[in-house]
Amino acid sequence: MGALGRRASRNAAIVVGLAFAVSLFGSALFVVESLRAIHRRASREAPTLVVSRLEGGRPALLGPEEGDAIRELLGVRAVEPRVWGYVYLGALEGNVVVYGETRTADVPRDRVTVGPGVARLLGLRVGDRLAVSTPSHQAVYRVAEILPPSTALVSYDALLVDVREAHLLLAIPEGRATDLAVDVFPPEEVPVVAEEIGQRMPTARVLQRDDLARLYELTFDARGGVLGALLLPALAALLLLAWERLSGLSLEERREIGVLKAVGWATEDVLAVRMIEAGLIALFGTVIGLLLAYLHVYVFEAALLSRVMLGWSSLRTPLALAPATDVSTLAALVALVVVPFTAVSAFPAWRAASIDPDRALRGP
Repeated sequence: MGALGRRASRNAAIVVGLAFAVSLFGSALFVVESLRAIHRRASREAPTLVVSRLEGGRPALLGPEEGDAIRELLGVRAVEPRVWGYVYLGALEGNVVVYGETRTADVPRDRVTVGPGVARLLGLRVGDRLAVSTPSHQAVYRVAEILPPSTALVSYDALLVDVREAHLLLAIPEGRATDLAVDVFPPEEVPVVAEEIGQRMPTARVLQRDDLARLYELTFDARGGVLGALLLPALAALLLLAWERLSGLSLEERREIGVLKAVGWATEDVLAVRMIEAGLIALFGTVIGLLLAYLHVYVFEAALLSRVMLGWSSLRTPLALAPATDVSTLAALVALVVVPFTAVSAFPAWRAASIDPDRALRGP
């Protein structure tokens, strides 16, 4: 520690560079892990199968007969027609997603549940009125509930209205549906039921919940991998900086090593101390980098990475993320940044430990 303090400026430069690299890679890993955790929770609430129909490569409406045919299949517990679609909201200059929900008779038809993004951008509160206009229907709704920010990743731009109002806003005839949510039990029957639906409905597109969950995870992994690849030049620059800084020995360092070897220190002892110094530098830089990454992702909502991870929509979902990092993620980060840094430090440490003590004490 005393040796590190005597060369504070040089070591501080390495710590800052290491902290910068760790914070970049750590932010990417934290975002990916948190997004994966959010979608794992969301997938547990999703239907087992989602059945839609394509005509000419475009989504088409489903009729009651398709739902009745699916209900007859062994293993199908329930089939729920769903009505949803996109509506342009002039006040936002963007689209929102309108979902139709089946309500009890005592719930007024003009009530709407608003996603947190729509509420924030329009300044809505419970009890306010919201006008929605489409070519097929115009209506004024009263805000009954605002969905919590914890659901923002899946409900940010959502409007939940009575299913009858959804039919009118989206110009979907009564009895028709956008898709069908199918509940299958036991889980082992899901592939069999999906294959049977595909045979009975050749134009159907059947999405399995597990397949959709894997697709999201692969998407986040791919984007995180692209982001990590873009950050590799920063890591390479750090390693070059560390090599340059650690390779050059000042006159004071040479004399210090010469004194140690003159009083009986072996080469391996000096090498061990030099590697401990490199390890302490790596420890300081890693801890500072992880703290910066934590603040960047979970306090400032990954402001530098959100568009890369979530796209470029005008009604962009904020990253209201919760920590979901495990030991394996931190180990991967250490392997990616700290291990190369330690490896780069090994050769300069060996060169320093191999100095002839007589030449070191005499000076240049």
